Amino acid sequence: MITVYTTPASLFLPLWMADEHGIFARNGLNVEVRLVSNSSAAMASLLSNEVQVFQAGGSDILAAVAGGADLVAVATMAPVYPYKLMVPADIKTPADLKGKKVAIAGVGDVNYIAMRLSLQKVGLDPDKDVTMVPVGGTPQRAAALVGGAVQGELDSVPNTVALEEKGFHSLFDVYSLGLVSANQVLGLKRDYVNSHRDAVQRYVDSMIEGFTKVKEDEPASIALLKEHYKSDDTHAMQLAYDFATHGTIADLPYPRADQFADSVTYMAKTNPAVAKVDVASILDDSFVKSAEARKVNLQPVP
Repeated sequence: MITVYTTPASLFLPLWMADEHGIFARNGLNVEVRLVSNSSAAMASLLSNEVQVFQAGGSDILAAVAGGADLVAVATMAPVYPYKLMVPADIKTPADLKGKKVAIAGVGDVNYIAMRLSLQKVGLDPDKDVTMVPVGGTPQRAAALVGGAVQGELDSVPNTVALEEKGFHSLFDVYSLGLVSANQVLGLKRDYVNSHRDAVQRYVDSMIEGFTKVKEDEPASIALLKEHYKSDDTHAMQLAYDFATHGTIADLPYPRADQFADSVTYMAKTNPAVAKVDVASILDDSFVKSAEARKVNLQPVP
């Protein structure tokens, strides 16, 4: 049994496809996918051996390793920041954000790092020009924006569609800024990887096959999105599908050190132990390399 936690997000489409369309089973795996509210809870479950696979931000892995955990990253499903900066109608340029508040999930996580980097990329100083307000997960950040407590928050499709219907708009697409990220990283405990290499290989193969199936079967993918988002909005789910499949999720999800560089830089400012982490030592790209050699990503999936 391999247990993995997930949250409603279009970047989990390969996982949902592998789980609900029998790809894990065909690869001889018994996988249980559970819902979790946030990445911190998922990491705690990994460290306590309640689950075997962690799929969330690379910053969570770095923090755990800096704290003494022995983890391995075997794949980075989304090597980008899949966000849009959502703002009220009266904010039309990045300069209009000066003196305003923006919501973040928490200091040090992927959402926080993405906010800092994207603001810098558009010419703002995240320490001087705005006030960052930690408010929690996606629902809390959206609520803070809608309620007027903040004037900006990073969100992903299809959540952005609901915000647009309330009069908010995207100031810019963080994905288009060309920032590299360790997003949706598959992290496992090193002792598990060492003792279950065959199962880990079949898991990575299944995730790659899952994304192949996602691209091949758009109707099934949109049905999965509707199921997990509990939505009948075909237009919003179509946008989520397009966003996930057009450059956001990697065909071959190699974990690379440069994907973690920004996380190290910003996390080390509040957690010096992160600067001492040898990122290369926590990466194992052999599973993706094996999948590529066997052309797993090119094989039609029943």
